[in-house]
Amino acid sequence: GVGWLEEEFDALGVPFTDRGRRLDDYIEAMRALWTHDKASVHNTYTSFDNCISMPHPHRGTVPIVVGGHSKAAARRAARLGDGFFPGNGSVAEVTEVFEIFRSACAELGRDPSEVELTAGSFGRNFDDLAGRIEQLQALGVSRAILAPLPGDQLDALAASLQDRFGMDV
Repeated sequence: GVGWLEEEFDALGVPFTDRGRRLDDYIEAMRALWTHDKASVHNTYTSFDNCISMPHPHRGTVPIVVGGHSKAAARRAARLGDGFFPGNGSVAEVTEVFEIFRSACAELGRDPSEVELTAGSFGRNFDDLAGRIEQLQALGVSRAILAPLPGDQLDALAASLQDRFGMDV
């Protein structure tokens, strides 16, 4: 994600308003370094020639998961993401941002199934949680992030989810 707390940017002396462009440029630079023996990149925030970064990632890249629940984050995920995690919003909010993401993919000619969708999952009890996971699955989410729980509760929840959804946990 690009960040949301302007005071953090102020503390570093970095312009808050350019954070999206900065992230895009850094992703371009990282991907060039991961895929070329000698990478050269010249954009607004990075500039280097024949730079060597070793070792390269085992599979040739590191997945970029775009975080954020804004329209800009959804469009960035469509453009640059290997994954998209809009966070813990309501099902309606997650649905809206996923629709923006899918629309942006269509505009780019990109298959949205190339991008793994993640969302936060929560509930007051197991049935609430399972119901939310079912709703998220219907939206195309393949990874649900759960709130932290004490070990015994987490183990029981994992076993229940595995039984209900056939998930690997």
